[in-house]
Amino acid sequence: MFLNSIIKLWRDCSTKTFHCHHRQILKIFLLFSLAFLLYSLFLWKRNRIHTKRTFGNIDVQAVAVPESFKQPGIYHFNKIVVKPDITNDKLLFLVLISSSAGSQKNRDRREAIRKTWGNCNNNQLEEALKNQSLAHSVAKGSEFVKDYYKCKVFFFVGETGNKTEDARMKKEATVYKDLIIVGVKENYRNITWKLRSAMQFTSHFDMKYLIKSDDDVYINLPRLAEYIATGPGFSTPIYGGTTYTGKVVRDPLHRHYVHKFDYEERYYPLYCKGSMIVLSGSLLSSVVGAFAHLKPFNIDDAYLGITLNKLGVSPFKLEKIVQFQHLPVFLDYLHLCDFSWLVGVGDGLDATRIHSVHRAMTLGDSLPVWMCLHLNLYPLICLLLVVFFAVAVFKARNLLC
Repeated sequence: MFLNSIIKLWRDCSTKTFHCHHRQILKIFLLFSLAFLLYSLFLWKRNRIHTKRTFGNIDVQAVAVPESFKQPGIYHFNKIVVKPDITNDKLLFLVLISSSAGSQKNRDRREAIRKTWGNCNNNQLEEALKNQSLAHSVAKGSEFVKDYYKCKVFFFVGETGNKTEDARMKKEATVYKDLIIVGVKENYRNITWKLRSAMQFTSHFDMKYLIKSDDDVYINLPRLAEYIATGPGFSTPIYGGTTYTGKVVRDPLHRHYVHKFDYEERYYPLYCKGSMIVLSGSLLSSVVGAFAHLKPFNIDDAYLGITLNKLGVSPFKLEKIVQFQHLPVFLDYLHLCDFSWLVGVGDGLDATRIHSVHRAMTLGDSLPVWMCLHLNLYPLICLLLVVFFAVAVFKARNLLC
């Protein structure tokens, strides 16, 4: 109906319904509208290419280990009760996922991750590297990681103190060989102690990147490989994620309460939230060494950020991540195209949501470009509204005449 109105209006310009100058103004307006539409499509295409290939400037991080850190530390690591075998594989990504023992919800999440994004037995990561890494790495003068195309996923948990539950966890570790059970009471306030021991264990692997995550998050590892290849390159040490800073909570009733005795500063330095952190393997040994000199407290991602800050490493914002607490509420309202550009989604995902996001991510990779045009047509919508308003004005003038 709207298109018919425009066609009729164009034909009316050839009649005497409008004055001559009105006809000229309308024709010029429609020609400019067409030019604006073509320009908007050009901008959309250019921005899409730009979004794929450019991820901001990331400075090379220089690790400066303080002299005091070169002495033996006093903050010891908790014993690992059950640990997987150490392999000689060259890993592009070693994924370290924080989980909880004794909870069916967490068991379901671990199983969902094993069947979806944490399945390292497929060749998607290798294919992504072949398609993206070589050209971009050579262009950046980086070392090509053709030997580093594998990934490995580990979950780290504590002990419940319940013999039945702990026996069940040990059985799961025997079956899947991907559990790190740390000898510390399973409790939210002990998460930092679990992380320290798990990172110390993983420092013995040959990896390019350590990814620290939670079990309520989805990460597309092939896209992350593309992100790094087209952004910083594989030779640049990085510490990236969703950056955050804030005031230290001193309310004893708050979940994130930290006593001054544990951390005396009023504000945290800039750090990456724990749902998804990418850390270069070259930084890991320095971080683990620094752990022994910094007193642990219960905010694990802030503690890791403070440790890296002491080493002179600043975080950078890892884009293409959607992360907020109430995200699952909105997932049903998203189009497949909304998933086509994402690297990570979280947090708060249960097992069912992890599977649904995996399906959306997988289908999003195969969508043709034209199907996602609706996400970038804001300029066109504005243009159509302007044209509609102009048609309405001319119609009104015609009726008044």
